[in-house]
Amino acid sequence: MNTIKNKRFLRVMIVVFVVFVMQLKTYAAGISKEEAIKDFVSASVAYKDEDYDKAINLYNKIINGGWESGAIYYNLGNSYFRKGDIGRAILSYERARRLIPADSDLNYNLRYVRSFIGTKVRVPRYNLVYRFIKRLSKEYNQDFLALMMVISFLVMSISFLVATYSKLSHKNVYIIIILVFSLLFFMCFFISMYKLNIEGNLAVVVKKTDARFEPRSDSTVHFKLYPGLEVKILKQEGGWAKIKREDGKRGWLPKDCFERVDLH
Repeated sequence: MNTIKNKRFLRVMIVVFVVFVMQLKTYAAGISKEEAIKDFVSASVAYKDEDYDKAINLYNKIINGGWESGAIYYNLGNSYFRKGDIGRAILSYERARRLIPADSDLNYNLRYVRSFIGTKVRVPRYNLVYRFIKRLSKEYNQDFLALMMVISFLVMSISFLVATYSKLSHKNVYIIIILVFSLLFFMCFFISMYKLNIEGNLAVVVKKTDARFEPRSDSTVHFKLYPGLEVKILKQEGGWAKIKREDGKRGWLPKDCFERVDLH
């Protein structure tokens, strides 16, 4: 487990700290921003001292206190990984990726930690367009996609007005601009819809369990699930959820065996 990329302590205390403060968002603040920052610094020191339990408790305290950022989830994932909790490490990395999808260290660590999952799932080979959309969906978050859609719409609208009412020559240039930004708009739209459909119901298995044919503990076992595997939640019934694995297999598992990736 030593090849995971750790930001050096000074970098944690300077670069990551600055990033943390810039990204820090509240959804229902239960602690003050000053306390959240203080706990973040204390958690970073605890991680440096290899006191991973303390680091995890402090990072979770910040999140449960109503604050979140990509840096918190990234460091929380590192702490879980150092403890050997593969499921919650991947869960935290996936949550971090919702906020900082293009972070190279994060994506490296996520790929690396996935290599420790207890089994490999054979993923169907999708068509080129689907793979392209899936790849882009992992590179950009919803805020960026929404911004690009707004910009595209504004550029299209202005270009349309200029091309329609202006007496300028070379109006074909504006038609080309409209076509280009229309393509960008619809591409961002489809990627956003894909993210809402896939990521909105995405969960990570946090402990080894059996997926069963029916939502009962005495039902026949269909297949096994290992910590770190990502599944799509199809529906929930009582204390059970029907899930679909990446290879298409479906089964029922107890709700305490997985956690949704959705942020607050």
